[in-house]
Amino acid sequence: MFSMSYNALLVLSGTMLLGASCGLMGVFLTLRRQVLLSDVISHAALPGVAMAFLLGLWLAPEKAGTLPWLVGGSMFASGVAVLICFALQQVKPLWGEVAFGIPLGGFLALGVVFFSIIQQVPSGNAAGLEGLLFGRAAALSSTDVLLLGGLAGIVVIVCLLLRKELLLIAFDREFAIAQGLPVALLDTLLTGMTAAICVLALPMVGFLLVVALMVTPAAAARFWSDRLGLMIPVSVMLGMVSAGLGTLISGQLEYVPTGPAIVLCATMFFAISVCFGSSHGFIYQWWSHRLLKQEQLLDDLLRSTYEEFEAATAKLQSATMAPEQTGHADLPQLALDKRLIDVHPSTGAPDEFWLHQAACFPKSIPTKDLSLLKQLAVNRGYLRIDSAGQWRMTELGWQKAKAVVLRHRLLELYLIEHAEFPPAQGDRTADLLEHALGPHTVDELKILLRIDFGQGVIRSPHPLEATSVREVSP
Repeated sequence: MFSMSYNALLVLSGTMLLGASCGLMGVFLTLRRQVLLSDVISHAALPGVAMAFLLGLWLAPEKAGTLPWLVGGSMFASGVAVLICFALQQVKPLWGEVAFGIPLGGFLALGVVFFSIIQQVPSGNAAGLEGLLFGRAAALSSTDVLLLGGLAGIVVIVCLLLRKELLLIAFDREFAIAQGLPVALLDTLLTGMTAAICVLALPMVGFLLVVALMVTPAAAARFWSDRLGLMIPVSVMLGMVSAGLGTLISGQLEYVPTGPAIVLCATMFFAISVCFGSSHGFIYQWWSHRLLKQEQLLDDLLRSTYEEFEAATAKLQSATMAPEQTGHADLPQLALDKRLIDVHPSTGAPDEFWLHQAACFPKSIPTKDLSLLKQLAVNRGYLRIDSAGQWRMTELGWQKAKAVVLRHRLLELYLIEHAEFPPAQGDRTADLLEHALGPHTVDELKILLRIDFGQGVIRSPHPLEATSVREVSP
C-alpha cells in the first residue's frame, strides 16, 4: 500500500469537501435552471483574480499572489457579475439566459486582457495565476486547504439547514411568497453561496472547469432517483468521490492538472449513471419497457381468453333459455348488478366451464414473444397444459383474467360516461391507459361509477369483436 504525507491527506480531504459542496449546490442550480449562473461566476472570477494581483503588487507586493488575496478579488468580481445579470433580467427586451450570456463573455474578455497586462509587468509572476486555469490542488498549502475547506463547510451547513425553504423556492416561488418566506433574501443567500463555492473551487478545478464540477454530479444523480431526498446525497457523494479520485490521479501523474482529472472522473460517473442509473438509466429504461411489454402481452392473453369464454357463455345462454328469460336479472348472483356473467346460464350455479377453457393467444402477439409469454404465464401459475397437450387456464389465471377485464371495462365505462367518449374510442383509449393505472384505481373507479357487483365482472359497454386467435403448441 502507498502512504501519503500529512499535507497530501489534508489536500485530499479539502478537495473532497469542496467536491461534495459543488455536488450539493449543483442540485439547487439544476432545479432552478440557473446552471449558466455558475459559468458566469467562474468566468467573472478571472478578471477578479487578475485585478487583485495587480492591486496587490501596488499595495502589498508580498501578499499579491497569496490565496486569500486572490479569493477576495474573485468574490468581488463574481458579486458584480451576478448583480449585472440580475439587473439585465429586469430589462424588457432580454429574456432567459440572454442576461447571463452577455456578462459571461464580457468578463472573460476582460480577464484575458488583464492577464495579458500581467504578462508584461516586470515584477509580475503570472505562473501562479496560470495554475488557476485548470486547477493545481497539490500546490495548496495546509493553511490554504483549511481556509477553503472551512468556508466550504460553512456553506454546506447553511445550505442543509435551509434545504426545505430553498427547495420550496425552486419548485414554487409564488407559493413560497404566499407562505411568508423571505424569498428575496433566500435568493440572495443561495446566489451568494453559489458564488462562494465557485470561487473556492477555482484552485481545485480552475476557471474553465468549475461549472462542470457543479453540474455533472447533480445531472448524474438525476439518473438514480426522482426523489430529492435521495438525489441530494447521491450528488454530494459523486462530487466528493470525483474530487478525491481526480486529486489522487493528479498527484500520481504530475503532468495531469487537477481540474481536468477531477472533471474526467465526474464525467465517467455521469456516463455510468446514464447507462446503469436505477431511475432513468438506459439499461433500466430498456428493462422496464421490456417488463411492461411482457405484462401488456400477458394481459392481452388473459383478456382474450376471458372474452372467448364470455362469447361461448352468451351462445349457450341463448340456446338454453327462453327469450323472456335471457335478461340477467333472472340469474341469482346478478341481483347486485345486471352486467355480471360469472354464473351458469341455465342453473344459476357458479360456472365451472372456465376450468376447461382453452387459452386464446391473439394474433396481435408477435411470434417472437410467444415462447417467453408462455413461460411467464406458466411460472405465474396462469396456464397449464392438459393431457391432450392443449393450453388451459388455471384457477389463478382465471381470477387474474377477471381482474384484468374488470379494470379495462371500468376504465372504458368511465371514459364513456364521464369523458363522453364514443364506445369504440373508449375501448381503444382504455387499451392505452389501463397498464399505467395503479392497483388502487379499480376501487376508485368503483366508487366514482357507483357500481356494486361483488366479485363479478361487468358486461362490456359495447359489442365485442371476434378476437383473431392462433394455434399454439405446448
